[in-house]
Amino acid sequence: MAGEKPALRPNIFHTYKILALTDASEYNALSDANKDAYRMIISCGKARLIEGADLLDKLYNMFGEGTTTRDNLEALVVAD
Repeated sequence: MAGEKPALRPNIFHTYKILALTDASEYNALSDANKDAYRMIISCGKARLIEGADLLDKLYNMFGEGTTTRDNLEALVVAD
């Protein structure tokens, strides 16, 4: 998008992008443990999202196949 900061390096993103891609109703449906893990990820400021990496797998496990958030994350990783 115009005026948007580019990724820091390939597949390293400011976590506000993850936050912006998260569907609120899907976040609200997470278990307390997953909400805590999600908040920890977001609080890091930057995240490396690569296929097969623990962090991306954790997010994919939180937001299963067919969810808006999962689709958004997959598009983010592919687009980079």
